[in-house]
This record gives sequence, structure tokens and C-alpha cells, in this order.
Amino acid sequence: MYKNSLLPLLIVISMCSYAAQANELISEIETLHTYSEFGNGDVVFTTKVKDAICYGYWLNPNYGGSNKVYSALLSAFQTNTKVALTVSNGVSDQWPGSTNQYCKLIRVGLSK
Repeated sequence: MYKNSLLPLLIVISMCSYAAQANELISEIETLHTYSEFGNGDVVFTTKVKDAICYGYWLNPNYGGSNKVYSALLSAFQTNTKVALTVSNGVSDQWPGSTNQYCKLIRVGLSK
């Protein structure tokens, strides 16, 4: 009986090891693209400082506050201001529009 109760626990522990992690990055934005039809206006961008996992980052326009986040990204891009990003690199958070790994943007911060 002890062996049977241990197996579900091991499965849960192994699944947690594949969970998404939040990464932090500070950099200037290198490229910024918006798509009129894909994802109803998805925004994807890359940074000058490269992340070990994420090729770039994406913003889903269907999320609340996405217009404000896009405005901050555009402002930073135009003025070459560094952004502080928090992103999720989980498999389910990858942008479906590319074979490269674009991680989902969670937060963007600007500072002088």
C-alpha cells in the first residue's frame, strides 16, 4: 500500500519541475512588431540584452491593460529607454506565431 501512495506524489513532483518560471530582464527594446490579424493584434518584441531562454517577448491584446503596456513599450522603443520586464517562459505561455520561443510578458517598468 505504501508503494501505491508514493507514485502519485512522484508524478506531481516531476510535473512541478516543468512549471513556468518568471524571469526578470532589464534592457532596451531592439525590435517591436504588431500584427493586425494574428491573435487580434499581437505585439512581439526583442531586446538588446538577450535572455538565455527567450528569443523575444509577446503581449496578448486580449488581456486587460494591454493598451497601457503597449504604450509603455512603444514609448521606451522610441526613446531608447531601458525597460524592466517580468516574463513567463512556460510552454503554455509561448507565442504561437513563431517557432522561436517568445515568452509571455507579465510586467513592464520604465525608470529614469
